Amino acid sequence: MTEDAPISAELNDELHAAPTDASALHLRSAKAADLPEVQAWISAAAAAGRVLPMSAQTLAQRLRDLIVVEHEGVLVGLASSAPLSAERGEIGLLLGHGPVVEQVLLDAVLDSLRGLGMVEAVAFTNSPAPLLAAGLRSIARAEVPEKSLGACLRCAAAPRCRRKALAISLV
Repeated sequence: MTEDAPISAELNDELHAAPTDASALHLRSAKAADLPEVQAWISAAAAAGRVLPMSAQTLAQRLRDLIVVEHEGVLVGLASSAPLSAERGEIGLLLGHGPVVEQVLLDAVLDSLRGLGMVEAVAFTNSPAPLLAAGLRSIARAEVPEKSLGACLRCAAAPRCRRKALAISLV
């Protein structure tokens, strides 16, 4: 989630206003045919410093973790989640055109993690305010050793990382 202008505003010029009615949104699993557009969203978000860059190959390998939201046939958001351990899952991406889309995506990834039996979800973000408003709480990165002692140590952005760790109970 971002506090800045929605990334999709840059990518979907034909969509003049963010959707305001969740019932008009179509949520589904991403498909291989979505990858070019999803890559464009992630590239724009990475260029703005909102997410870490992701190669097309990595994105393809994580296809099953991605969900997309469409409004009138136009992609207006995407999100991902994945288990970090037997009890904890991560909200990996959450990019949407407006707060309604972002809330639909957040609810979907939290439901997905609950369905896997996760008891907690975590997120790492440069823009914590929307997730805090949605009920996540701030935690120390060290409280997520699955990430802080793994991917974070290998990340090229680690020395200058300002991402905040957040968590929410799923039970």
